Amino acid sequence: RLPQNAIVHAEKYQDYSDDKIAEIYKEKEIAGWKRYMEHPELKKAIEESGVKNLAQVYTQLKYTKEKNKIASDGLIQLMKEKGFMNF
Repeated sequence: RLPQNAIVHAEKYQDYSDDKIAEIYKEKEIAGWKRYMEHPELKKAIEESGVKNLAQVYTQLKYTKEKNKIASDGLIQLMKEKGFMNF
């Protein structure tokens, strides 16, 4: 989770600069990278894939386009079966 100041805007939306976004994600990046590198299987997959940051771990290793497509198709099918897609 991101810190509250990254997602709560008081009365007005604040558009963040690239530097501010990097600052907001820094702690999450460090902690997440450390967590994944402590698991031998994940560490090996990371090293073999050549990913360089946490976002790449999520998009290239954990939640790939193919995996998301399978999950989405399953969810759509379930919604149809339960009558939520009556059009």
